[in-house]
Parts: sequence; structure tokens; C-alpha cells
Amino acid sequence: MIDILVSIIHRTALCILVVLMLAACSQYSTKSGAIGFHNFSARYNAYFMADQDLFEAEMAMKKAYKDDYNQLLPILFPIDSVLALPAKAQLEGAIKKASIVAEKHQNSRWIDNSYIILGKSRLYLGQWADGLEALRYVFANGRDENDKNNALIVLMKAYIIKKDFSNALGVAEYLSQQPLSKSTIKDFYLTKAYLHQQNGEYLTSLAILEESFPLLKKSTETAKIHFAAAQMYDRLGQYALANKHYKSVMKNRPNYDMGFYSSMNSLQNRIILEPGTNLSTVGFHNMLSDRKNTDLRDRIYFTMGLLAEHRKQLPEAIDYLQKSVAASTGNNATQKAYTYLQLARINYESLEKFELSKAYYDSALAILPQEAPEYKLVSDRKRALDSFVTEFTIVTTEDSLQKLAQMNPVALDNKIDAIIDAREKVRLAEEKS
Repeated sequence: MIDILVSIIHRTALCILVVLMLAACSQYSTKSGAIGFHNFSARYNAYFMADQDLFEAEMAMKKAYKDDYNQLLPILFPIDSVLALPAKAQLEGAIKKASIVAEKHQNSRWIDNSYIILGKSRLYLGQWADGLEALRYVFANGRDENDKNNALIVLMKAYIIKKDFSNALGVAEYLSQQPLSKSTIKDFYLTKAYLHQQNGEYLTSLAILEESFPLLKKSTETAKIHFAAAQMYDRLGQYALANKHYKSVMKNRPNYDMGFYSSMNSLQNRIILEPGTNLSTVGFHNMLSDRKNTDLRDRIYFTMGLLAEHRKQLPEAIDYLQKSVAASTGNNATQKAYTYLQLARINYESLEKFELSKAYYDSALAILPQEAPEYKLVSDRKRALDSFVTEFTIVTTEDSLQKLAQMNPVALDNKIDAIIDAREKVRLAEEKS
């Protein structure tokens, strides 16, 4: 009986001890022991794994993303739910693990970081309302000023993606008045440069980037930012400064395609800056024969066409551009679209061959991605040209009929025979091909 009583007392004491320990380790406790316990548990049992999942998701998205070097490269990697589809499992894992910190470790120092992971992951998945709410929570309730600033930088990027430039600028102005850590300054500068780039304010964006480059380490991402800077200088007509950054691309571990396009763009600028340059000595033929450039031959011919046009050598320009079209493979449909647009423009503006220009616009629109920035402009121009060509054809036909009516019968018969012969030759040539 005494043994049973002692056993009951021991069990009761143990239960009381466990309850006291749990109470001491409550996620709402401010005692150092409880905070230490939740800091350790939050970091290694949830936050670390959530952060790893997000890192792997971002790597997968960047690997799947293909830069279009014909377009202005964004300074920052875009937030796009379509791009996130291959990384959906990792992003959902990051959300699940980060939520553990928010639910079970409220007194942990990792709570702010976990909410930032929640915010970023939800934004990637297209859950904008929940993502923005998580980031705003950090700003309103965060305990660490650096974490609050980091949350605001992600929030600012989200506003930029949605083209809410007013709110993005408001966040930028607030952050510009805060004391920022070195790593946060770098992220803030790049995000603010991204804001002005996406809003078409290239001079402001470039001014900020020039301050940012000393903070960046040598990497492919840095090479990409130099490429974007060079493209903006190109758009401003500052070709020497553009070439300075194209040269910096090559010093920062670019991938092969980025290095190739950097060389092509730099070469175009060199011809503009040095009009006396002999095109036959710049190495185009070596580039065309290099097997590494097999999938890029269309871009080489395209560049040769642009340079020939710049020198008013229109027949040569058209020949090179047509070779570019012929060299474009199925994977290079976008490049083919831009080549068609160039041919359409030359035939419209310089040669006044409106029907041929219309045909090239038709071909370009058939393969140009609808999300391309110039798609709407090209579509509108094509519709206007369709109407113009219809009217132009009517007027031309009427003029031709009037001229034919004024001819004597013998001359008229000869003219008709010549037209029939010409069309028959075209038909026979098409059958042979």
C-alpha cells in the first residue's frame, strides 16, 4: 500500500514538473530560458528548413527562366506565378514550415524572418493578398528594424510587379530615411533602380545602379545587371557608356548567351561610334562558322542587317535579314519575329513597298509572344496598314486601268501577254522549288 502511495506521489510530482517546464517554455513567456528554447526550436526545426525550401524554389525558377536579350532585361528576377509552377512543392513546403514558427514560437527572434518567407512564397504562388499581408505584418509588428526594412523591400518589389509605382515610391522614400545595413542597402538600391527602370525612368535608374555596382560581388547576376544598364544606355543613345557596361558583363561570369549578345550589342555600338570601321574585319564570318554559335546564327545575320541598314546599304540589309529568318530554328521564334518586324519597317519606311511590309507584319504577329511589350503597338500598326493597303490597292488598280484604257490595241495586247508570261514564270519556279 505504501509503495503504491509513493508511486502515485512520484507520478504526480513528475506531472507537476512537466507542467511547470512547459509553462516556463511557453511561446508567450518573456523569460530567458523560454526565449532560448523557442529561438533554438524555431531556427533549426522550422525556419532553417523553410528558408532552404524557398532557396531551392528560387533556384529552380531561375534555372527554368529564359532571358530574352532582344528585350530590356529586368534588374531583378520577376515574381510570376506561372514561373513558380515547377517550384510549387518547395514553395508550399516553405509556407508550411514558416507557419510553424508563427503558430508555435511567437517569442522567437525568427518570427519576423519566417513571416518574410511566408510573404515571398505566397507572392510567388500568386497569393497576393496573403503575401502582402504577411509583409505588412512584419513592418507593423516586427521587433528587428533590419527585418522590418527587408520586409519593406520585398513589399516594394511586389508593388513594382503590379505596376503600383505610387505605393512603391512611397516605400522607397520611407526606406531612404532609415539606417540600413550594408546588405540591405544593396537590396534597396537594386529595388529602387528596378522601380525606375520599370517606370521608364532610365536616367534615374542608371544613377542608382552606378552607386550599386561597387557593392556587388562578381557573379552571373551582376553580369545581368550590367547588361540591363548597357541596354538602358543604348536606349538613351549613350553608346560609349553602354559599351563600358557590355565590357563589364564579360568580367562577371556571364552565361554563353549573355556573353554572345553582349558582344553583338557592343559591336553594333562600335560601328555607330566608329563609322569608318570595315565590317569585313570585325569577325562576323568567324562567328558564323563557330559551331558554338549554330543556334545563334540568326542573331549574327540580324546584327549584320542592322549595321548594313545603318550604312544605308538597304539591299545588303534585306539580304542579311532574310538569311536571319532562314537561320532561325524552332527555338528562336522570338528572334524571327523581330527580324520580320525589321523587314516590315524597312519596306514601309524606306522602300514604300506597303503590301510586302504588311506581309512581314502578318508573319511577325503570328509568332510574336502576346506578352511582348511591342505586341499591342505592332498589332495596331498592322491593322492601320491593312486598311491603308486596301485603299492603296484600289487607287493603284484604278490608275492602272485608266492607263491601260488609253493604250492602243496592239500595245495593250503586248502588255497583257507580258503579264501572263511573268506570272507563268513565277508559277513554274514555285513548282520547281
